[in-house]
Amino acid sequence: MRLRAYSLSDIVQVTDIDVLDRMLEDWDYVVINFSAPAWCVPCRRLAPHYLAAVSKLPGVVFVEVDIDKVNEPFINKYSLMSVPTLKFYSMGEFVSDLKSRTSVPLITEIKELVK
Repeated sequence: MRLRAYSLSDIVQVTDIDVLDRMLEDWDYVVINFSAPAWCVPCRRLAPHYLAAVSKLPGVVFVEVDIDKVNEPFINKYSLMSVPTLKFYSMGEFVSDLKSRTSVPLITEIKELVK
């Protein structure tokens, strides 16, 4: 059973690959932000824009994965080459890497994928 229009008021922090896999199976729309906020300046710049999208897209679950807190198989499974990397999943399937890095374009880009 899929959880439709499930919304969260905050970003879900995930460090376990099995938890992320279950989230992708259970929820219709998931955006994952793979980042390294401890040292990555672009990741820190993206953070407030990513957070702003949460309140504007209630049917989408927003996840953040700190790559410094996960193991290599986790990084390899999700084909990470750099950070920040934003990935959009629908019905458990990868749809697209998101290109936008500021609030309004990011929200618009996600809305187009949710249609």
